[in-house]
Amino acid sequence: MITPRFTVDQDEEFLHIDIKISNIRFSAQAIEMVVNENLFVFSLPPYYLRLRFSCNLIEDERAHSEFVSKEEKIRIRIPKLNKGEVFPDLDLTAKLLARMNEPTAVSASTIEQNKQRGPLIQEMDDSPAGTQDGNIDQNQRNLMQIEQEATNFNWEVEQKLPDLVPPTSASSDGGQSTQKQKYGFNDQYSDMIEVSLSNGNDINDLSAPETMTADDRVMERLIKENIKFDPEYYANDYLTLKYMPDETALTSVLKWKSPYKKLFLKFQKENKSQEDNGTVSSGPQVPEVTFDEKEQTLMRDLPNKSYFIEDPRPLYYTLISILYAYFYELRSNEGDLTVESGWTVETLIL
Repeated sequence: MITPRFTVDQDEEFLHIDIKISNIRFSAQAIEMVVNENLFVFSLPPYYLRLRFSCNLIEDERAHSEFVSKEEKIRIRIPKLNKGEVFPDLDLTAKLLARMNEPTAVSASTIEQNKQRGPLIQEMDDSPAGTQDGNIDQNQRNLMQIEQEATNFNWEVEQKLPDLVPPTSASSDGGQSTQKQKYGFNDQYSDMIEVSLSNGNDINDLSAPETMTADDRVMERLIKENIKFDPEYYANDYLTLKYMPDETALTSVLKWKSPYKKLFLKFQKENKSQEDNGTVSSGPQVPEVTFDEKEQTLMRDLPNKSYFIEDPRPLYYTLISILYAYFYELRSNEGDLTVESGWTVETLIL
């Protein structure tokens, strides 16, 4: 998600928010706006903006929005809950973008406390803790602790306005060269994709993957998707499915039932039966998943590495993309993977 540039002004009755967008083709139906007391949320993929004000707003028939094509911006007018109330600090973007209970200025002592507290994800000791029953109890306590931490975790996305000027670094000849960017798991990699471009990389469509920021990558991908989009292709699939369902594979694809869905429904049924009998155990309830011999062999061959991650959100977002791409491929082939499955999954993730 990209945090767009914006300005906020006010008069006696309204807040006026101008949101700058560019280089994307969008439909008005794709825009979502939410007003909840002092919180305003704007969503137009890939743009996302969350503003938290000092005073309350109200969403009624006076609210209005329009797209100004010449200025590439969306103008939004939102009524104030109390007419004549003055909203302070509308020019302090960092304060408006701050997450819930997040201070806009961090003291040196707070930074030092965060360092001493350590990363959010740490390596746990998996040594035996005693008897088998003791291990089970410990696992349940660990799951309950993780569940509590997830409940208390601030899941609001951190917002950061894009830089007006791309980051640069001094080159050997005294000029300026574009700074190398990191990517991959936990932003640990660089200089790995550009080599494959000369060999006709069919997965990565970025023109300069080593020097583009994360927001620039998203924007270029969307621009190329808009250029490639062919409405006649999807109209043909829709009309064929509607009027000649026997002549398309989409019918069987849509009716295919995922084994993971069957597993989850079975778990729900068993859990409901235990609730009716009053035999549900305490702690988080999760479906029991078993791995076959091939899967266990693959997991044993994985390298043993430890990672210390300060912000896990990007990893969670990537995990969602991987799961979506994998289940899309499963449904497309009705449970069977093909030689092109790797290409499909990686393309959807990127």
